[in-house]
Amino acid sequence: SLLVNNSNAVKLIVSTLCHLNQPGEKFYMSELLIRINEVSTKADFHHQIAEVKTITPDKFKSILLGWGIVMDRNEILSLSLYEMVSTLLEVYGLHQLKDNRLAAWMDYIYKLSLKSGFGLFDLLDDWKVQESKLSIQTPEDVDAVNVMTIHKSKGLDWPIVILAEGNWSRVHKKHAIWVDVPDKEPIPVAILPHNKDLENSVFEEEYHLEEKKVILDNLNALYVAFTRPADRLYVMSHKPTTAFFKELFPIISNLEGAQIGDTSYVEIKGKSVLETLSYGRKERNSKADKKQDNLPNLIKIKNHKNSAYRKKLKVKKNYIKWLNNAGERDFGTLVHKAFSFVDVVTDIPLAIDKLVIQGDIEENEKVAFKKMLDDVISHPKVAPYFKSGLTVKNEAEIVLQNGELLRPDRVVIDGDETAVIDYKTGMRKPEHDQQILSYKTQLLRMGYQNVKAVLIYTGGVEVVEV
Repeated sequence: SLLVNNSNAVKLIVSTLCHLNQPGEKFYMSELLIRINEVSTKADFHHQIAEVKTITPDKFKSILLGWGIVMDRNEILSLSLYEMVSTLLEVYGLHQLKDNRLAAWMDYIYKLSLKSGFGLFDLLDDWKVQESKLSIQTPEDVDAVNVMTIHKSKGLDWPIVILAEGNWSRVHKKHAIWVDVPDKEPIPVAILPHNKDLENSVFEEEYHLEEKKVILDNLNALYVAFTRPADRLYVMSHKPTTAFFKELFPIISNLEGAQIGDTSYVEIKGKSVLETLSYGRKERNSKADKKQDNLPNLIKIKNHKNSAYRKKLKVKKNYIKWLNNAGERDFGTLVHKAFSFVDVVTDIPLAIDKLVIQGDIEENEKVAFKKMLDDVISHPKVAPYFKSGLTVKNEAEIVLQNGELLRPDRVVIDGDETAVIDYKTGMRKPEHDQQILSYKTQLLRMGYQNVKAVLIYTGGVEVVEV
């Protein structure tokens, strides 16, 4: 099949992304073990999968290490969508795999990554819809066979067409029709099986009407199938002996120029029922040759590689937007950006990694920035605002009636209590109180109750409720 989801590599990466999205879920851990084994057989797989009911995140990580697989969840999640998938391909050693389905899937990931705000959760949600639809497109000059239904072949043509089931059943075994029930019955309509029994019933008229529709549907399907080839048509079929095709076969065999070729028979239930019919001459169509000659020159990619550019290319840090008027780096702006990445205390490592990835801080600054965040968030008066289970809005904009915008650093909602928080890196000033109180006033006007206005000074960690 040409479906992208039939690639074991794609299935493995999708399972990994599901695990990264919900790392404690046993189902995704067990599924990932199965997908890894499908790509590269592991000697102890059956032993490990047998104990999956008692698996823990630590045990799972230990299994992966035993298989030579090392993944840093925080580091991977800090990457852009396309880089995230490329990194996982490297983790599994699949970055140089020759797989057209994987290449098509990477194109799909790239297109999604161009959408603003599209993240891991959005990808997994979209893939639930696309996994049964997305397939690779085969260029016209590739030596391949297209397999499709007659219905899907409408409007298309090929030099040679093979009709694999030339004497299909005229009526599906489960074919049924809706009928109007006579007034004397308790229900107005019913659905009945379409078979001969209806011919001698009160539904005789409905039966014959449906018969005509079935014949018309079969003729339409046959017309589409027989008009798809440009050069030659092969029909694989037993010699029709019943119903619709029994009546059609003599018409085809008596066409002008038709010849009964070398006839061969096979015994089926004691009867010889297979016959060969040839019509016309086996010659190439000059139009088809001309069409082939006019095909564009296509570049065939024999190998699909994802290059780890971070190991080869040093991207210059863009500090321009973080500079103050004196041309020095604005530490306060960086601190605000760091806090904007933190919803709960466990987000601190991920926030630091994002600052490095986005070029805001150097590797040698990670320890200092992490200590600063830890010191502030672990403060007894600050920690309650970073616990799990809260509704958090970092740098959410408030639009005033006059069109002006207010952007508090953090708004925390805990039941019927709300706290608006602003971070400050310098000395305390009167205008800080005015600013935070303006945020509080607007939240009260918006219907929030029990609003606290809190200033957090990061230097020395001072917490002031205004």
